[in-house]
Amino acid sequence: TTPWRQLLLGLLDEEAWRSLESGPSRLVLTAGGSCLRAWLIGGWLASIVGPSLEVEVTRSGPEEVVTDITLEGPRGGMAIVASGGTAVVEVEGPSLPRRRRSLALPRRRTGELVPDREYLADAGAALIERILIQAAKSSELASVALAGGTTPEVTYRHLASRPVPWRCLQVFFGDERCVPPEDEASNFHLAKRAMLDRIPLRPRQVHRIRGEIDPERAAIEAEAAMHDHLTGKLPSLDLVLLGMGPDGHIASLFPSSPELEIEDRLYVPVHRPQLPHPHRISMTLPVINAARHIVVMAAGPEKAAAVSAALAGDPSVPAGRLAPTDGELTWLLTEGAASDIDERTP
Repeated sequence: TTPWRQLLLGLLDEEAWRSLESGPSRLVLTAGGSCLRAWLIGGWLASIVGPSLEVEVTRSGPEEVVTDITLEGPRGGMAIVASGGTAVVEVEGPSLPRRRRSLALPRRRTGELVPDREYLADAGAALIERILIQAAKSSELASVALAGGTTPEVTYRHLASRPVPWRCLQVFFGDERCVPPEDEASNFHLAKRAMLDRIPLRPRQVHRIRGEIDPERAAIEAEAAMHDHLTGKLPSLDLVLLGMGPDGHIASLFPSSPELEIEDRLYVPVHRPQLPHPHRISMTLPVINAARHIVVMAAGPEKAAAVSAALAGDPSVPAGRLAPTDGELTWLLTEGAASDIDERTP
């Protein structure tokens, strides 16, 4: 997936962008699959340019990817074509000579902007489905770490009706509160109610964190379960799904938390006395960053400042420390959550 929003707002030179803002009238996107991403990008750009912008989407193949974008207007046009790891940009207008240049694409971090929480849940389910299908095809095993929170919960409901290869799945959890599994505050309970009870999984495929026992013991058990099913001293999950709090916390890794610095464990106990559920167990950053895919979902304007700081790589925000070792990081954001993003964010 090409990070089109970053290209359009961050990588194009200001002169060319101003020439388009003066009156682009037509936007043409070429995309594959359902073309959902293309329509979302088109809607987002129309919200910037104006409702008079005509949006056209052309389907190019089965893969869910946008391959090129063309903006046309009375004063000229701009075309961007992505291929492999580069994007070729052409700009032309009466006051601008025709120019062509190549730009490196930041392939390890991509993003999608959606209008609201319902779109976010559907886009998240589609992305998760695709990642897990690809993982199962390559190794006959797909591993995922689930998140808690209201945004992932709706996503799980959408995902339960999709044709995911459930028999290949191993389910882990990014964090858990120290409560019994039937407690409403349990992340396992949330996932069970929204998805796990509705899909054909066997008990041995689900590895919940035992929040009802001593936190240190629960962390040790969670780490052992992961080692039992995944290879390597630092296992690589196919997917780690994360929500993000208004303070930028991910899993149960909070700002200024000493657990952020731990590098020799997969799970750790966490104690935050100011929280309603102060005792928790969390996956550590090395495990998260070792994943083949990290997907962060955030909705609402209360998350906007943290999203902006995280995308800028601010280490004081836990989400700003997301840096895949050899995988891809995708941000799925509502317009409210993305409202503070600086256009200069790399």
